[in-house]
Amino acid sequence: MLKYLLLLPLVLTVGCTSIGHRSSLLVNYVDQNVTENDANLITGDFVRYLRDPFPPATTTFIVKTNDTEDKFTSLLVNLLQKNGYGVIYTDQPEKHKNKGINLTYKVMPLDQGIVLVAQYDSTEITRYYVRLKTGNIVPSAPFIARVDDGGKG
Repeated sequence: MLKYLLLLPLVLTVGCTSIGHRSSLLVNYVDQNVTENDANLITGDFVRYLRDPFPPATTTFIVKTNDTEDKFTSLLVNLLQKNGYGVIYTDQPEKHKNKGINLTYKVMPLDQGIVLVAQYDSTEITRYYVRLKTGNIVPSAPFIARVDDGGKG
């Protein structure tokens, strides 16, 4: 378990360095090695997290369509809608920028687990999931949020 705690600084570094590179998060990315079980757990976890900053029924997210099919995006869009969120799923999110909150994400392997890096408004969140010997993943730490205040704070 200690070796997974050592990954936490790496995950923090990944989250902190990528916040400065906004253009890298403009495209959603889901690695092909993310399984359906992984996607189910991460989407459920992610949508539960979003309930705190964004109340359902009053929030619309703008999700950019992917060029390739993945196991995460359709689950995320469906789960957001089932939880009462509006979702604009489009290949041109910039045309809808005044109608909702851009939601971008990357889901990719890191060491022996998977990392979720997501961005909405000026906030970036990161969470690392450890892969157990059974093949299942579990969160190794709480979501880590970083807000880009434009250098004001």
